[in-house]
Amino acid sequence: MALNDPPARPSTFSLNTPLNHIAADKRGKAVLERDLPGLMASRSYLLFDDMSLSQIAIMSGGRLSQTKLNLVQADLAQLSSNEGGGP
Repeated sequence: MALNDPPARPSTFSLNTPLNHIAADKRGKAVLERDLPGLMASRSYLLFDDMSLSQIAIMSGGRLSQTKLNLVQADLAQLSSNEGGGP
């Protein structure tokens, strides 16, 4: 038992968090899959998985709209507000 280890706590995600960090959390991955279907299944995913959604939006040519970003941001914020809500 390591006494110096910090307690485990959920991460706070935003549109500036790299996709691979969000996807590493099962709840974050569920948000990405629900709000942006096909993004993680894209053959190009490995090319941009270390980028944030804000960065990807700039390069998307409008395919990743502000409306979609707002939806993802709201759902990611819900994860933080529900931290103690269950397993």
